[in-house]
Amino acid sequence: MKRLAIAASLVLAACTSNPVPVPAPPPVPVPRVPPPPPREAPRPPKHEEAPPPQQSDGPLTRKLAGAYMDGEETELRKRLRGSGLRIARLGDVLVIDMSDDFLFDQRFSGVSWNASGALAAIAEVIQQYDRTLVQIGGYTDTSGSPDANMRASATRAKIIADMLVRDGVDAERISAQGYGEAHLLIPTGDNVNEPRNRRVEIRIVPKIEA
Repeated sequence: MKRLAIAASLVLAACTSNPVPVPAPPPVPVPRVPPPPPREAPRPPKHEEAPPPQQSDGPLTRKLAGAYMDGEETELRKRLRGSGLRIARLGDVLVIDMSDDFLFDQRFSGVSWNASGALAAIAEVIQQYDRTLVQIGGYTDTSGSPDANMRASATRAKIIADMLVRDGVDAERISAQGYGEAHLLIPTGDNVNEPRNRRVEIRIVPKIEA
């Protein structure tokens, strides 16, 4: 009995000092998740393509001017559709009438957002029809002194000219002049606040060569 107890003690001691290793469970495979595709940078809005350049055969003569201006008028009317701007045709001259309220945002003392977009569209067409000259005239109503009105009209005409140049029109094709309270669109007496007389006109004239 004593021998059995000793033997049992030896067996227990051996089990304690040298435990039987238990094999680890096999690793569970982790499915590979493909990385997300790279995010594309946001694209700028797509603008309407500019019209192809219009070239006349040789110098622009009086015989060719009418058809040339027909094309420019058609393109301007298409690009300015919905803007509220008036385009008049006087013979072979195009006149775009831009009211003071449309052009200038009094809240920010600068050119309005709508006017900036319209001027950019006008500049694109003028660049394509490069055989024309651009005459910009500024006009006021009769409120205020004649000298102040002359200065104000000249400043506004120059602002519009500078914006067309900024948008890509060759400065040598542009002239700007203030006329003050001369050439009133709506005839009035002195010191009359008439918004329709406060305007800028863009005249596009064919450059006819002999």
